[in-house]
Amino acid sequence: MEQTTSIKHRITGLLESAIAKKGIVLYVLQHYAGMYEVRMHLPEARMDAWNRPQHIKFKVAAGKYRDYTAAIWDEHTKSCSIYIDTAHEGPGSEWVRKLQPGQQLVYLGMDSYGKPPADCSTHVFLGDPSAIGHFFALMQLTNGLGNITGNIIVSNPQYRADFSQAFPSLSIGTLGTTAEAESFIAGCSQRGDKQFYLAGNSYMVHGLRKMLKQQGVAAHQVQAQGFWK
Repeated sequence: MEQTTSIKHRITGLLESAIAKKGIVLYVLQHYAGMYEVRMHLPEARMDAWNRPQHIKFKVAAGKYRDYTAAIWDEHTKSCSIYIDTAHEGPGSEWVRKLQPGQQLVYLGMDSYGKPPADCSTHVFLGDPSAIGHFFALMQLTNGLGNITGNIIVSNPQYRADFSQAFPSLSIGTLGTTAEAESFIAGCSQRGDKQFYLAGNSYMVHGLRKMLKQQGVAAHQVQAQGFWK
């Protein structure tokens, strides 16, 4: 087993040396308990070409990589942010807690996913805290066209209050349970020209999608991204 692991690490190291890119941490913010923002400079990124959310595959430990969504990017300064919810323990959570300004970042690349935001009057975001970066990216890609509403599902009451104070620019609220999300969906799904964006835990996203279908929302009005299980 140790020999197999060693071989995997060597192969990964060769791949990394061939395609890895570098960035620099500009600052790290802890918005509230468990929620971190990492602002970074990525000199090789072609941010001017982004027309849909981008996943960046970061090296978070030896032989370990995690995908995070680029948010609030500035194509002129080649900078962007990622948001990490450390309520989910793992290599990514351990990594972000140790990051310091000026530290070098290693990533294997980035790739677009999903579709560009739809041309509609209202964009509705529904997800959990792991979707914050994704929703910031979608908001930027709408380029101010259409209203933004929705909710992040946060079970901890204190975290719900903290979220509202930490991210007022996201223009969405918070709910405590998926049952509350069902009530929200029932109240807004039938009014006006809307596009729904679901993101976060895969099982939660599946449940929300089912709720929308039960309310008569057409499949083409829903974009869904499951990030973790």
